[in-house]
Order: sequence, then C-alpha cells, then structure tokens
Amino acid sequence: MESWSFFDPPPTGGDPTYSLLGNRATMGVRIAATRFDVLGAFQYAQLIGLPRLATGPGPLGPGPLYYEAAGNPRAYQLYFKALSLRVRALAPGLSFEVGRMSYASNPESPRLAGRLIGNVEWTMSERAFDGARVDYANASWRAHASFLMPTQGAYEESANPTIGKVQLASASFSAGPVTIFGHRYRDTRAIPVRPDNTFRIPAGVDISIGTVGASYVREYTAGAGRADAVLWAATQFGDWYGQLHHAASGIAELGYRWPRASWQPAVRAGIVHASGDDRSFDRTHRTFFPMLPTTSPDLLSGTFAQMNLRDVSVSATLQPHPRVIVAADVHRLSLVKPQDRWYSGTGATAFAGDYFGYSSRASVSETDLGTYMQGSLESTLSNRWTVKASMGFVSGGAVVRRQFAGHRLRVFTLESRIRFD
Repeated sequence: MESWSFFDPPPTGGDPTYSLLGNRATMGVRIAATRFDVLGAFQYAQLIGLPRLATGPGPLGPGPLYYEAAGNPRAYQLYFKALSLRVRALAPGLSFEVGRMSYASNPESPRLAGRLIGNVEWTMSERAFDGARVDYANASWRAHASFLMPTQGAYEESANPTIGKVQLASASFSAGPVTIFGHRYRDTRAIPVRPDNTFRIPAGVDISIGTVGASYVREYTAGAGRADAVLWAATQFGDWYGQLHHAASGIAELGYRWPRASWQPAVRAGIVHASGDDRSFDRTHRTFFPMLPTTSPDLLSGTFAQMNLRDVSVSATLQPHPRVIVAADVHRLSLVKPQDRWYSGTGATAFAGDYFGYSSRASVSETDLGTYMQGSLESTLSNRWTVKASMGFVSGGAVVRRQFAGHRLRVFTLESRIRFD
C-alpha cells in the first residue's frame, strides 16, 4: 500500500492525494546442474486505485504514471520475469548467461548497485533485461562484459516486450576494493520528447552516450566497530540529440557500525553530485544522464532523479531485536545549476508513447529543492514473512514553492513479503 499527499498544486492543478494497493506475485523454477543453470519465472503485477487526476504541474508522484500507462484505475499483467541459461566452467572461473535476466551495475556494493543500470525493484512491474553476459573471476580479480536491452516495466503495465531501440553494452574490471567500469547507451525510440532544458520537440529519441568511471569500496576495523568508505565517480561523453554531451557524477560516503553493541547501531553520511546544464542553447549538453537506474531513497526515487542534483544525507539504523530493524534518513536536496531543471523518473519504461522515462519541471532560477526525511520499521515475522512500514516527509524549498501552492509532501507505505523457496 502506498498513500501519497504530494505538494499541493495551484488551483488549476491536479489532485495530489491518493492511495494505491498493489500485489506482485512471482513463481519460478531453477534447474541447477554441474555445468549449467536454467531459470524461468512468471510474474503477475496488479495495482488498484490509480489516480486519474493527479497530474499538473507534472506527475504528482508515481500514481499518474501508472494510470497513464494503463489508461484505467486498475492495472494488471502477467509476464516473463526471467528465462535464462547460465553455463558455468567454460574455463576455470568463466561463465556465460543468455536470455532474460536481472541486472545491476556496480554490484560490488549495496550502496552502489543499480546506480546506472538496475531492475527498479521499488516499482510494481520492475524491469528486466534481455541479452547476454560473460563473467570471469579468480582469487585476485573479476571481469564482466554484457550486451543488454531492457524490457518495458517500472510504471508501464505491459512489462513483457523488449525495448529493442534501447541498447546497452557494459564492461567492468575489479581487483580488491577498486572497480573500473564502462557503459555505452544507445536510444532511438520513436518518442517525441526531449528531457532537457531546451524545450525542443524532436521527431524521436537520438542519444548515444558513453560512461566511464571507477569505484572504491572498503570496510575495515576501526576502534570498537567497523568503518566503511564508498567512493564512486563517472564521466560521460557522446551525442545528445545532435549536441555534444559532457557530464559527470560522483558519490562519497562514510559509515560506521558497532556490531557488538546493544541494538547494533550504525551511522552513515554522504553526498551525491550529478552535474547540470547552465547553458540551454549552446552546442553541449551537460546534465548527467543516469540511464536506467535503481536509486535511493526508494520512497522518492521517481520524484528526484540523479540529474542536476546534489543530495547531502545522514542516516542511522538500529536493531533492537534480531528480527527488527529501525532506520532513519535525512537528505538535503538542491539543484546544481539553477538554469537547468528539476528532473524525475527512472529511465526508459516503454518502446513507444509520449513518456521518455524522465520528466522535468522548471527550476525558476532557484536551487533549493528542500529537506527530505524518511523513517522505516522492518520486522521479520517468520523465516518466510517480512513486513515493512515506511514514512517520508519533504519540506519543499524555493524550487517547490515557486511551482506549488503547498510545500509539504508526505508518503506512507506498508509492504508485506512472503517467500516460498
């Protein structure tokens, strides 16, 4: 269940208050042999209570995006979630997988997994990938290469078709705490929308972007507990609707936990920076493009995309019982360039239509998006059953106040997961 009270729009805007009920059921079979694995899975996704009037200015949360894709207050679909063959031990440490599969970039760290390419698990239909991947690992280093095309999904009701006009080639090399990665993204969908600050209407998508970067992830003993450091940086180059594209993004985080203390407290602080474009009509596009991400904080991932964004955060977790985890986050959100826009979305969700996968609102020459606070309580009721409740609150800054009549956003979710495996 998701209950939304988005920023109150102007009098001519949409209805910002609604609640959704959703159900997702997955049934799969895995055959594990000495030299190969075969995985097949169906998934059924259902949503009830999609809001018809929750648009203006822009989508007021995820509800209207689900509604526009389904064209109905109810959405439901049965589709292939996975259908793949993985061959192991082609040579010592070498494996090959082909078919429909899950995928996440930078899997070496839960804090980075899916930062640029991911399954967007917090949406009801999610996203899968069709293609092939090769992996190699030994005691000293690991390497990976893949060619993938995303399926429809995320907000899109029809999650079975492949988006063949979006193509990804990825490679990475890891040794110890360091990973070097590269991605190539090509998008030629017939969607007449351009998510940037030029206000131009194209005949279709024309994006060809390369992304290269590196990450450093390390955990070590410090005093009475364990500390960890996460560094991630990426630069982009290529072609954006005929313009040159040059952009960059970076992440820096430090965490510390006390595993032997009562309630096992942990704290973390970090910053995410994604470049923006301060010149709308020159020959270069400078807004960082996160491709097909699964980002956090998950409650507002689709409301604040990692484009033209600076996110400074602190978080804490407690475990008062072995089966209970309490977490809290505070994020200070701002735009990097006031001449650019406030972006939202998760990347390509459909092969046609009029929704690119990212949308944007004007910044009105301001940078302050506001302060976001989130709290959650997760309880493992049994080995099969987990329940999680989350609440988020945003006090909007100058960017929000210039476009909305109200500057308060509230969202509450309740999730129950049951596994039979």
